[in-house]
Amino acid sequence: MKINETPMPPYPWQHDIWQRFCESVSKQRVPHALLISGVEGVGVSELAEAMGRYLLCVSPLEDVACGRCRGCQLISSGTHPDLFVLKREEDATQIKVDQVRSCVEFVAKTSFAEGPKVVLVEHADTMNVNAANALLKSLEEPQGQTVFLLTSNRLSTILPTIRSRCRGITVAVPSRQVSADWFADQGREIDYAVLEQAGGAPILAKNWLEGSYLDKHAKVLDAITQLMTFRSGAVIVANGWQASDLELNLHIQIQILEQAIKNKLGAKRSHSHSELFDILQQIAELYLFRLRDKLLLKLGQVRSRANLNPQMIGEELAMDWAALAQLAGR
Repeated sequence: MKINETPMPPYPWQHDIWQRFCESVSKQRVPHALLISGVEGVGVSELAEAMGRYLLCVSPLEDVACGRCRGCQLISSGTHPDLFVLKREEDATQIKVDQVRSCVEFVAKTSFAEGPKVVLVEHADTMNVNAANALLKSLEEPQGQTVFLLTSNRLSTILPTIRSRCRGITVAVPSRQVSADWFADQGREIDYAVLEQAGGAPILAKNWLEGSYLDKHAKVLDAITQLMTFRSGAVIVANGWQASDLELNLHIQIQILEQAIKNKLGAKRSHSHSELFDILQQIAELYLFRLRDKLLLKLGQVRSRANLNPQMIGEELAMDWAALAQLAGR
């Protein structure tokens, strides 16, 4: 299966991790399983793919896969016999046990190139319990020089038995300056407000900005303001949310609540949409935290591709905001 061609390291904030990885390769001390984790938008998957390319390159040059050898050519064409990519099938919510069994069969085979074999597990947190348990024995006793590269944006949801058999690598959120420099290299100016709302993850912030994030943010803010001032009803607002990206919509709602909580705790007040934040200021932190926790739960379900009904979620959350408005009016 083909994996993307990426720079090495894929992003500047991964430089130290990459140097340690390349050093372990040169000293033939690569752990048999690496679990690479980090929040969405810091390049976890890209890093794992670059590691896979580097391991299968026959003649790497100065910590970079050469791109010309037989191994690199086979990866580029998606036909390398010593690479197995384990990920969710299209439209599936989980990695299934049958997929893992195919992976186990791959691990048991002899390497075609008489070098390492690589198993890339994308979003390892989406393995169901049966699939994860089926992978355990291969992680415990890998055949030959097999190297597992597991990735996750939700490390806490991976079974402890899987985590304990892997060497953990955490990709941290870069500093604002590193993010700004990276944005500049991409030919655009950073928007620090959007970066903050993306949790400091520069790739996520860039994707949002390229997807008209500011316009969507303004629409969600306006819809909630209409609800909180009784100028619109929950059903009307929910219907308007059906056409939006549910995951992004949840992100924006969480950001609004977190800003309101900061205001309540004495942080610098938000000057945009002061009408909305003035109303939220009248509500006890307990209720703000409760709705934030609920939104975070829904966001996790959306990211895990749970079988959700967007219309029902939209109506439920719109009614929750309307209930907050009732509290503010007491």
